[in-house]
Amino acid sequence: MRDSKLLPLLRLCDSLTDYLGSFGAMLALARRAREGGTYRVQVSLCQSAVLVQRQGLISGFEGAAGRLDPEEFERYAVADDATAYGDLKSLGPVIRMSGTPPHWSRTTPRLGSSRPEWIPR
Repeated sequence: MRDSKLLPLLRLCDSLTDYLGSFGAMLALARRAREGGTYRVQVSLCQSAVLVQRQGLISGFEGAAGRLDPEEFERYAVADDATAYGDLKSLGPVIRMSGTPPHWSRTTPRLGSSRPEWIPR
């Protein structure tokens, strides 16, 4: 995978997300100094990748779709049946590896249904 087109993109997205998070923290601190209050900064690795894709900075991804049509979603969807919220489908992993296929060991739990605690090693 060393020659993959994904590696430079992954490093770029990691760095861009770091910079955006740091910039957001600086803006929040400046606003707190001016106005007081508490502010939350949230960044998304996925949205950083979308930003890079939309800028056309990475070659080889020009044909990448912005949205999946229903048939494409069904092709990549992973079902999580009989959850506390009903039957759910989500977009599965983009990269699939034969030796370590993705899976869920449990269904999606109801929010707040478990005690917060450290899992012993």
